[in-house]
Amino acid sequence: MKSKIIKLFCSVVFLTIGSIAYTQTAQSIVRKVDKSLYDKYPDYHQLELDLLEAKKLDPKDLDVDYLLAVVLLEQEGKVEALPYVKTIMSSGEEYSRDFDFYRGYLEQKDENFDVAITYFEKFKSKITQNEYKATELMSLTNFLISKIKFGHATSLVDVFNINQIVDNKIAQCRNGKLLMGKERTVKIVDLDFDINSNFDEYSPVYSNIDSILYFTSRRPIPDHLKKDESDELFLEHIFEAKLNSDGTWGKAYFEEPPLNSYQTNVSALAVNNLGKELYLYDYKNKGEILMSERIGKGKWSTPKVFSSTFSYTEAERSFAISDDGKTVILERDGITSLDRDLFISKAENGKWLEPKRMSSTINTPFPEDGVFLKNNGKDLYFASKGHNSMGGYDIFKSTLADTGWTKPKNMGYPINTVYDDIYFVLSENDRFAFLSSNRPGGLGGFDVYYIDMKPLPDKQELIVTVVDKDNSSY
Repeated sequence: MKSKIIKLFCSVVFLTIGSIAYTQTAQSIVRKVDKSLYDKYPDYHQLELDLLEAKKLDPKDLDVDYLLAVVLLEQEGKVEALPYVKTIMSSGEEYSRDFDFYRGYLEQKDENFDVAITYFEKFKSKITQNEYKATELMSLTNFLISKIKFGHATSLVDVFNINQIVDNKIAQCRNGKLLMGKERTVKIVDLDFDINSNFDEYSPVYSNIDSILYFTSRRPIPDHLKKDESDELFLEHIFEAKLNSDGTWGKAYFEEPPLNSYQTNVSALAVNNLGKELYLYDYKNKGEILMSERIGKGKWSTPKVFSSTFSYTEAERSFAISDDGKTVILERDGITSLDRDLFISKAENGKWLEPKRMSSTINTPFPEDGVFLKNNGKDLYFASKGHNSMGGYDIFKSTLADTGWTKPKNMGYPINTVYDDIYFVLSENDRFAFLSSNRPGGLGGFDVYYIDMKPLPDKQELIVTVVDKDNSSY
């Protein structure tokens, strides 16, 4: 009898000690993650894996749910954060109030537009007038940091007017309901590992004359694994791929110097209609728009500054030039993250005039980017988070008429989604196009997509094809 009591006592002690260790282990991961989130460049993916392990150890630890929500939101607003946000909101904790915004954001990303509107409106209704006044001097991100538990808030939006950002998110949800109800029957194909990688690919530039696609990638280059100090990602480099006569793509390859640099970011911007001039953005000297000339098959001249007129103290992320070489439209950054507007410049007597900000017909209080000119500069395609966007950047078209630029028209779903859809370029015959998007189903981050612009037969479903091949590229 005594031995049974001893065994029972030992079992109780073991279970008690195990339970304490169990909780402490989950909390030790929480402390580690909390500390890591203050690093300059946290490894969010690894922190996610650590927290999922903590979740197994203690499924009811609210701190784990909280940090999982933060870490997943920081990874381009992953919708996988939604269940953890819901848990926080149902916890009754005081800091859960400001998760209404994140709930709305994630429901929008999940295309639950009516639910998203409900939570955006709840978020607005709970903020006091004093808090509204306080946010005139702080971003929404900093406002949330001051309110939620550990002092972590995601950098999904960094604006200085809560009314402005939330009203725009509500408008995007309403736009999404309308646009997705008018589905456009085009075929969109992720260009798989022939073009894309597990890293970001964007800014496609298509040369119609020789069927070559240039694009920018942040994949690693063997023996040259330099990273950008501003974000700790691999440098931007230009890659090239050839469209074969049978409609397949050749394997993309890295453009060797002088087109690329092993020391600074270099990205593709545009190519002229003869395929002989490639325009680049080089981030040295605070950024310059450069031009390289084709000097032989597969060879390019050392890039030189295109014009000092376009030398600017802030980034110029996108650039388009008309077929006659007399009109340029480009994006210029401003002081805040919202100050990304489109500017236009004309060539007169062989000189470029100082770029002027385009009118409010084109520019909005929200960012504009990713410009492309067609029809000798009369058709403008660009990306915007304003106008009637359905979420993130959407692609718009405006045409130059006698009275000026027409009201931009949303290119519609599925060209546009609730994610970021940007850098749209169209072939000369309008048969196909390219864009870059971080929509679900890609290989990682932003991918380059091919769009067959020929309408599909009536009642045929949209085809979105993602082919997973072995990544034998860089």
